[in-house]
Amino acid sequence: MRLVLLAWVTGVWWLQQASVLPSGAGFGAAVGAAAAVLVVWVGWAAVRAKWRAGHGASGNGVPHRCAMVLMAVCVGVFGYAWAAWRAELRLGDRLPAALEGQDLIVEGVVAGLPATLDGGVRFAFDVDRAYVARRGCEGQGDTRVSSKPAPAEGGRDERGDGRAAPACSDVPMPRHIELVWSRQPAWGGRRNEVTGLSDQVRAPQAIDDASARGTVPRAGERWRLPVKVSAPRGVANWHGFDAELTALMRGIRASGYVRAGYGKRRASPEQGQRQGQRAMRLEVGPVQGYRWVA
Repeated sequence: MRLVLLAWVTGVWWLQQASVLPSGAGFGAAVGAAAAVLVVWVGWAAVRAKWRAGHGASGNGVPHRCAMVLMAVCVGVFGYAWAAWRAELRLGDRLPAALEGQDLIVEGVVAGLPATLDGGVRFAFDVDRAYVARRGCEGQGDTRVSSKPAPAEGGRDERGDGRAAPACSDVPMPRHIELVWSRQPAWGGRRNEVTGLSDQVRAPQAIDDASARGTVPRAGERWRLPVKVSAPRGVANWHGFDAELTALMRGIRASGYVRAGYGKRRASPEQGQRQGQRAMRLEVGPVQGYRWVA
């Protein structure tokens, strides 16, 4: 039995040394072959045990030792496959490279107490849905429709071509991300014609702390936020702090910042037409399942 347990641990350790996760028909065939051999071994062991009981023979011969070695090899393959399955579950919730740096809208729940930073807050966020930010795209409810009023029957919309505004299509997003929300957005000035968001740097403006507290995110609240995210990256020192490993251990599969400043400000009419791309509290909370974080 100790040999079998050692084989399992060896299989798990072997997977930890791999640079990529196993895949393909060869890996599946190896696991299937190991399973078939193990089934045959169990049947052979049961028959041999009955034969030994009837004849009083010892079970410590060469065939028994060979069978134990064969079983250990199969268990090692199973340990390797189990570790690969667990790693795929953990690493599969990743941010697609094509979405890094794009303007996105995420809806979800603040999953912990926000940590105060110099001029902002950092908090964990559980994403319920995400979509690419586009003009005329609003994500309220289960059906996302354009924020522009529908054209009259037989008429054209505001673009004058009779076509409906583009719908918001969902994009894959990790369930658990980390965001930094500055008191004022770091970007402003010229507006992106596709997303309606700003693309130029501007100097931060002061906001009264009393008014800012009215819209600062709180644990357990549901929000819609315009964000830019990327895969967690950081430094790693020998025998020291590893930022990426720490993020993986915490379940953080993407990190970024909110492209909006919190604080009570008067919105311009143009901003009012782009509510779907502004930070918005959807539910005061704590929502169901998040009472323990509030």
